[in-house]
Amino acid sequence: MMNLIKMRRTLSEKGHMEIINLKNLAPFAGATAYVINGQSVRKLSDLLDIHNILNTPYDLYLRNLIYQSRINAYVSFPFVTSLSVNSELSSIQSSDASATALIWNMFRKLIWMERDMDQYTTALEHINDNLCDEESRSFAPILAAMVSKNFKSL
Repeated sequence: MMNLIKMRRTLSEKGHMEIINLKNLAPFAGATAYVINGQSVRKLSDLLDIHNILNTPYDLYLRNLIYQSRINAYVSFPFVTSLSVNSELSSIQSSDASATALIWNMFRKLIWMERDMDQYTTALEHINDNLCDEESRSFAPILAAMVSKNFKSL
């Protein structure tokens, strides 16, 4: 996460975008917007047809195919799309999974190209008030400083 935050800042300041090989991005999840090479449609269809019943979430199944080098996948970065305001709503996740989804979804919303930081103030306060403990709050300023443009690695 910290590397992506730094990369987003650098690219955004220059008005640039980069293509990242998802095989080199560990671990990731999500399949919200994608383009399939016309020559690969049949290949992906065949890989999906192997399983009559897909017992793994679709995005995690794709991730496994990528990590196994069965398909190639790339992401534009900073992200050119974001999540819906309803992205935290789910009828299939436990409360623990919902908290994890909230954190990842908020990260994705903050990392995308056209973010509006003011829009997420309430959600960030909710995360701080309900999901952080005393120890994590102690580390928060240190981690924030590490992703600051003022931080220089030795």
